[in-house]
Amino acid sequence: METLDIWSNLHPSLVTIPVNWSYEMPYGILYEKDPSDSVKSFIDVILKCDLFKLKGLRHNN
Repeated sequence: METLDIWSNLHPSLVTIPVNWSYEMPYGILYEKDPSDSVKSFIDVILKCDLFKLKGLRHNN
């Protein structure tokens, strides 16, 4: 399994071996179809940061 460096201390049974590859791992935020108000607020803040424009990402409703 490929993981990000940030996951290296997530679980004692997972082993992270650094590699020098020219590779980017896409990521996203998963949330339920009918999110709570606090999750909606969090997503609104992210959308206002224009990260989607900077990285060519898209927001799926």
